[in-house]
Amino acid sequence: MRTRGPKPNRRSARGIALLMVLASLAILSSLVVEFAYNSNVTYNLALNQKDRVQAYYLAESALNFSKLILKFDKEARKLAGEASSKLGRTIQIQPLYEMIPLNSEILRGIAQMEGGAAPEGGEGEEGGEAAPEGSPEAGGAEALGAFNLKGAESFLAFEGNFASEIGEEDAKLNVNAFFTLSPAQKGYERLKSTLYHLLLTDEFQGLFEDKFRGAKDLAQNIADYIDRDDAQNEPGGQERGREGVGGGLQVQMKNAKLLSVEEFMMVPGMTEDIFQKLKPYVTVYGGDEKIFVCRAKDPLVKSLILAYTENNPRMEPVRDDNTELLTKAFDAVLNSCPDTQAMANSLDQALGVVQPENTPSPSGASRAGGPTSTLTGATSGGGAGLGQGDKFTDMVKNENKIFSVIGIGTVGETEVKLKTVLDTSNPNPNRWTMLYWRVE
Repeated sequence: MRTRGPKPNRRSARGIALLMVLASLAILSSLVVEFAYNSNVTYNLALNQKDRVQAYYLAESALNFSKLILKFDKEARKLAGEASSKLGRTIQIQPLYEMIPLNSEILRGIAQMEGGAAPEGGEGEEGGEAAPEGSPEAGGAEALGAFNLKGAESFLAFEGNFASEIGEEDAKLNVNAFFTLSPAQKGYERLKSTLYHLLLTDEFQGLFEDKFRGAKDLAQNIADYIDRDDAQNEPGGQERGREGVGGGLQVQMKNAKLLSVEEFMMVPGMTEDIFQKLKPYVTVYGGDEKIFVCRAKDPLVKSLILAYTENNPRMEPVRDDNTELLTKAFDAVLNSCPDTQAMANSLDQALGVVQPENTPSPSGASRAGGPTSTLTGATSGGGAGLGQGDKFTDMVKNENKIFSVIGIGTVGETEVKLKTVLDTSNPNPNRWTMLYWRVE
């Protein structure tokens, strides 16, 4: 008689199988989720990269359009100069890059607005008012009037937007001129004096513990940081010890040209707050210390006028707080743009300098009691600063040749900025020199 073993527990076997199935499903689910997540990340990265590439080329398009506008702007200024010569009076024109908004979003709006039939009186189909005369939109509408609007709409039918910002580097203070000028040259002192008076303007109020001393020390440090020698240079080319700052602490100066304005942060005494205020007024590009005042910011123009009058034997120095005379001189300069000789004549008249150029200036003794220069510490007519032979024409230029251009491309939330600096001295745009290039 055979005996049978214990019967297998089918419930136990089914439970193990269920656990194995559940474990397999969990593993497969995690794999599927991980795969889906990785696929989603890769897809989004691809989309972002696509948007960035598209935004990059839109920014490049903005740069190319900016070059085209600069080319036509130069031609327009040439025609204005010829017309001025024939008429015997100066004709001032606004830059084309300010008259024509290089912004695809604005251009789309203008094209659509101009494309629709608007009734007389300037109201559109929805009852909206026309753009005010003189506004960028109105200027752009007039500029586009000569173009085929349907062609413009067709051209602008792309995803994203482009825009550009054009800046004039010659309208700023070229601090690298400290390197090319000798401390004994008058241009060196004019440049330092302009920088000093700029640091005294309201823009920098409260940024120095001692307003006059702080501005003087920082202007001195900037000049010493860039110029060729390793000595502190006083007015008139006099040297006062080795370069350093405060309490005999020696600071390593560059004694070379700056590669970018950001290097200002390496100058002794410079702070972030001062740098951010100073940045719009200075540049590291240009062949000399002259400034295109016709497009310069108001505080810089006034600082240049103050530097011109300081220690000039032909006139009394204008004080920084003499608002009335400074405003009169400022208007005289800008109303004579871009003729540098006319600027110089108008400025001298505004300052009360009526003597002929060949008339001897007052002697130093006769002016011994004149106002004292805050920067040089000398009385008017002293040896430092401007002399009788100096002219305002030595400090200004009548044309801007170096431009900074920022091209901006936007697709969705992705934005790419391309910045370049162009030297447009050559008449042929194909030979314009690129001085700087950066993807921001």
